[in-house]
Amino acid sequence: MDNKNRFFIFSDAYKDTSSFLCMGLLFKFFYLILFVAYKQKKKNFFTFSKKKVRTLFILLPNLTAILRNMKSQLIRRHPFCTFRTVNFSLPSIISHSYLSHLQDEDFVKSCQKTYQKDGYLHLASFITDECAKYMIKEALHLESNPKSFNSYEQHNIWLEEESPESKTWESLNSSKKLIAADIIEERYQDKGKFEKALTVGPCQQLYEYAIFRSFISKVLLLGHDDLYVSGDKQGKYYYNIFQPKNELGWHFDRSEFSVNLILQPSTSGGHFQFIPHSRKVFENEKKSVQQKSVADVIRKHHLQGQIRCESDLKQGSLYLFNGNQSLHCVTPVQSGKRINLIFTFNTKPNQVLNEYTLLKFFGRKD
Repeated sequence: MDNKNRFFIFSDAYKDTSSFLCMGLLFKFFYLILFVAYKQKKKNFFTFSKKKVRTLFILLPNLTAILRNMKSQLIRRHPFCTFRTVNFSLPSIISHSYLSHLQDEDFVKSCQKTYQKDGYLHLASFITDECAKYMIKEALHLESNPKSFNSYEQHNIWLEEESPESKTWESLNSSKKLIAADIIEERYQDKGKFEKALTVGPCQQLYEYAIFRSFISKVLLLGHDDLYVSGDKQGKYYYNIFQPKNELGWHFDRSEFSVNLILQPSTSGGHFQFIPHSRKVFENEKKSVQQKSVADVIRKHHLQGQIRCESDLKQGSLYLFNGNQSLHCVTPVQSGKRINLIFTFNTKPNQVLNEYTLLKFFGRKD
């Protein structure tokens, strides 16, 4: 199989290896004691006294702690000993039921109809459980990477920063951790002696899969235009991790649409909410110079009944969303971590993010 269809999944095999190493060291330790005792001809070595028993009880926990520390050091120095190489193809990433329908005209038309009506399309269990679990572990593994970025923003619903003098909309908070595409891809490019073959992870495989991109294009743009992969090495796809108290305040996206893959919903909180096709209502409120909040506008225009809370987004769900026309938010996470993967497609080839956006979202320009 082509190297591009191979990637790493977590394995518990390293536990066995390091356990054997620790046991070997333990046996060597006791063998050394016996050898020294024999050489010194201490005939009473095996006679147990209270003092010797007490000494053993003191030494053994310390020895166990030392061996445990050696084991963790081994894993930290050689992180790729925690993976095993397997063959992995696209049918093992995308669920079979969807893989066989992405080019089906009736299925595509049904998706187009739903998206045009609601500005939102939810495809449950779009990727396999195995792939979703791998992506979750990968995101959590990379969470501590020094290049990952904790993003904290204050903004209004238009994602603008207003000066205190001209402020007409309430300030809203958004916070999350972002893991850029280049961080993800580094794992498959720099494996040293553990894996020399070039490999491509499942995120990149799915992102670059032409049939997947064609399906997205047909649904979002009704097939009038093609979508292209982004030319941006950081923002073409990235993991979002929402810790407890992280949230996305109410806002309209600047981009016309978004493609989101839910990997792990939070245990409590972290619900995706939106008001379909609500941009015109809020744009009309721009004419007023009076300071206002989202809640005020919702009450004024009786939009309470139109707020949709998508609490059924589960592991492996794909959703396409017209965030430019529908006000939306992610409620504060109360417990657990909410993890999703964002794909960025463009209507023009080789588009990249500007420096301001890179610093804002990823904390670095390169």
